[in-house]
Amino acid sequence: MLVYSKIIEESTNREDLKRLNQLMASARSAMYSAKGMKDIIEDRKEFSNSVNQVKFDIYKLIREQLIAFYDQANQLLLETDQSKVSQDLKKLMESIKLEYEQRIKNTYQEAGKTIVKEIDISTLFNASRELYASSESLIDSLKNYLLDDEHILKYEELPNAKI
Repeated sequence: MLVYSKIIEESTNREDLKRLNQLMASARSAMYSAKGMKDIIEDRKEFSNSVNQVKFDIYKLIREQLIAFYDQANQLLLETDQSKVSQDLKKLMESIKLEYEQRIKNTYQEAGKTIVKEIDISTLFNASRELYASSESLIDSLKNYLLDDEHILKYEELPNAKI
């Protein structure tokens, strides 16, 4: 952060300063994403080792969704077409929203069918929300890292793209 403040104080050209701010925003969002995943490590371990079928099924769903999400995010890093990146980020945002809703719905349905402790239901909901927030932060990080100013504005104008 000290280096960042020194660079801002120095006379830099406007475009470099814009890009530096984008990269700082990207790094900040990536850190939020990583922190979110770190915060639920113990919950994920508990779900994966659970004899409770509901918790284990939610773990499997989360695992499948995260694998797909990170595969798509990795593909974005290889893409060079800014318009395609923008569209793919929007699709990824829509996907994580639908998956979050699916996890919540599944948790409610399964909790109604079987006996699940309140604390377990709460943990499932909290972990699901944290996964969504983490994924959302990573999308924001990718947006700031991969897109130029023009495409960031276009991305933010897309329906359901704003974070």
